Amino acid sequence: MITSVNSISIISLTYNNWRLLDNAFRSLVSQQLPNVSFIEYIVVDDASPDFNAGEVHDLAMKYGVADKFDFSVRQNAKNIGTVASFNGAIQVSKGDIIIPLSGDDCFAGPNVIGAVVKFFNKNNSLIVTGLRVPVIDGKVYENDLIPDVKYHWLFEGDEQTPLLEQLCLKKNIISGASTYYRREVFELLGKFDENYRLLEDFPFYEKALNNGVKIELLKEKTLLYSMNGISNDSQPHPLLTKDYSRLMNCISKNPNLSFWQKRQVVFNKVFDRTKRSEFFIVLAYLDCFLLRKYESMRKSLVKRIT
Repeated sequence: MITSVNSISIISLTYNNWRLLDNAFRSLVSQQLPNVSFIEYIVVDDASPDFNAGEVHDLAMKYGVADKFDFSVRQNAKNIGTVASFNGAIQVSKGDIIIPLSGDDCFAGPNVIGAVVKFFNKNNSLIVTGLRVPVIDGKVYENDLIPDVKYHWLFEGDEQTPLLEQLCLKKNIISGASTYYRREVFELLGKFDENYRLLEDFPFYEKALNNGVKIELLKEKTLLYSMNGISNDSQPHPLLTKDYSRLMNCISKNPNLSFWQKRQVVFNKVFDRTKRSEFFIVLAYLDCFLLRKYESMRKSLVKRIT
């Protein structure tokens, strides 16, 4: 039985960016907190060579974080990656819901935590994702919300097969940075899959949807999202590339996708550009090749018209 939210765990994961935590700290202390019995804030560093827990504590005292929250700092003995680090933080946390907050990100307004709690309570939600607002070099891109409004219908109703197909066949439109979890969902599905090193969110969404767990959309701006992280580099981190490759191979075997959809995943997601241009691959996946060409031509035509 799902009960109302009475406690909150806010988690910041750091690795070589812990000096940016003042952004998160300023954002946290500006929040108008909901009426719950307990709010903790946990910082977990993944073995940054220069990490200084004392400086983090001093910074927390400076901004009043240590006074306003049940505050703790932990450091992994060795670098274990985002997925295992997040799992470890969840394991030691106590809140009814988990709210991630990267050190260089900020809540989009003073009532975000309250809005998230209210949404969980109203809808008995297990997974809630909000709108993130990208920030590049200090500039806020207000018109570039993710998920874009054109995707909102995918979250409506009880049937979320269209959302699963969007994630598997097209692209992931859900930001892990602005997605929040009720503790029961980890008891139901298990924690994030540690076969992945840096990619915790996307595989978990696929698993949730495959098991009938609904991902719900809070149509409010919840996060000012720094576009300077690993997942946004022009040259993706090799471990992240490896994680995506593993995920696409898993998706190509997803039992909730049709035979033809699995072929599309293999052709478009598993094969790279060079592989897709090989004669025998084109011949074997002619339907996927032609569909890809059609979509490319359609997008080009729409772009010229608009």
